[in-house]
Amino acid sequence: MKKMIPTQNREKQILYILSILILFIFGFNNYMQEWKLSHPTTTKKTSSSSTKDPRERTKKQQYHVEVRHPPEGVGVPLVYEHIVDVVNRPTAPYPPGRDDKKKGKVRRRRRRRLEEKKEEKEGDEEEDADADADADADADAATDADADVNKEEEEEDTDLNDLIKPTTDIDEKEEEETEEEEAEEEEEEDTSDNTAIPIFWHIERSGGSSITRVLGSCLSLVQASAIPSFYNHPLPTMLSVARISDQKYVTVDLTAPAGIHHAKNTGLLTTFHYLTDLIVTHMPYTIAQDLLDGEHKGRLFVLLRHPIHMALSLFNHLQHLPQHHPQFDGTLKNMQIHDWVLHHPTFPDNILLRTILGYNHDPFPRALTEVDLNTAKYILKTKVIVGLLEQKGPSMERFIKYFMWDDHSPFQNQARVDECMERALHWGWYHKSPPSDYYDHFRQEVMNEESSLFLLMKQKNMFDFELYEYAKYLFWWQGMELELD
Repeated sequence: MKKMIPTQNREKQILYILSILILFIFGFNNYMQEWKLSHPTTTKKTSSSSTKDPRERTKKQQYHVEVRHPPEGVGVPLVYEHIVDVVNRPTAPYPPGRDDKKKGKVRRRRRRRLEEKKEEKEGDEEEDADADADADADADAATDADADVNKEEEEEDTDLNDLIKPTTDIDEKEEEETEEEEAEEEEEEDTSDNTAIPIFWHIERSGGSSITRVLGSCLSLVQASAIPSFYNHPLPTMLSVARISDQKYVTVDLTAPAGIHHAKNTGLLTTFHYLTDLIVTHMPYTIAQDLLDGEHKGRLFVLLRHPIHMALSLFNHLQHLPQHHPQFDGTLKNMQIHDWVLHHPTFPDNILLRTILGYNHDPFPRALTEVDLNTAKYILKTKVIVGLLEQKGPSMERFIKYFMWDDHSPFQNQARVDECMERALHWGWYHKSPPSDYYDHFRQEVMNEESSLFLLMKQKNMFDFELYEYAKYLFWWQGMELELD
């Protein structure tokens, strides 16, 4: 019996180890099945793109976002018909009109040259006719012998002229036709959408002030938006350009419908070749509806921010406003963020979707539908150059490349341009609200996607959440499709 005890213990140990291995195998198998069910798109994406360029596959995986595309049949509202499609990139540098003036001078010189050639040809024909008449008179007055010799020479000359002259006429006609065709082609190019003015859709608390500061200070572009010094003051009847600090503005106010009508009546777009380089507005729908027309088109671009981050920034901003500010609300000073999300009217309710569809000025907020969401997605895809605040630097580079603003900076040294952009974009946001301990506290709570506050804010902004995810996809798609990276 003493010899059997070690053998029985050994068998128990082996059975115990085998049972543990079996349980581990079953558990690992179940885990792999659950992982495959929860990651179906990753496997399909890798297998479907295995035959393509590995560099392209890496970019696709890097920017891949699972989104729902708008279904077929969705169209752009008629209001946006005067916004140029993003795929029709401008072929001339901005500001609009500068390159058109150069083309106009070239076209006028070409026309003048054609007219001069026609006049020279007519003069040569008259001289040839006079020379022929003189030759005939001299031939009649000559002697018979000389007349016979001259006759033979003239016959030889006419034979040669008959052979040479038609080819010369044909060459001249071909040159004239080619020059006229080139002039007509240039005129057709000039009728393209190169004169469509850039329109920046400035969304509050989304980094738009940094973009406008780069455009105004670093690139020296004249903006038509709203001059700070003209707030609460009547605007002048005549349009002009005013300098505020290191930026230049046209004397208009595009922050309200009345100001947009005033800008149209005073001829903002009819003189934008000379006054403004771009429009900055919070209301793209109203601009497209009341300011643009068939002769004056626009190109829309925007910088978007995550809806949760935008709401947090707005709450912190409202709590730190001074009493003289028009948006000041004393009840927000000590309000908890949960109460603000649940009850206060300043909490953004799908503001991106409502703004792009023109619903933000409704007296009573209308109920949004899937049709509205799909329409907004299609507008973003076809009419808007999308930038992201989380990709602020690359977004700014895309805007500059798309609108051909590379050579517009007042600085001769490229290093100064880069320093100016770096300072405006990354050294501290323009109009950034001061931080606070309470802000940091509820920011950490909201950033937890499993917290009740995050889920509540997502539920109240579910359309903007999905629209922003689609914008992230468009940011990748436009970079590849329009070759902006």
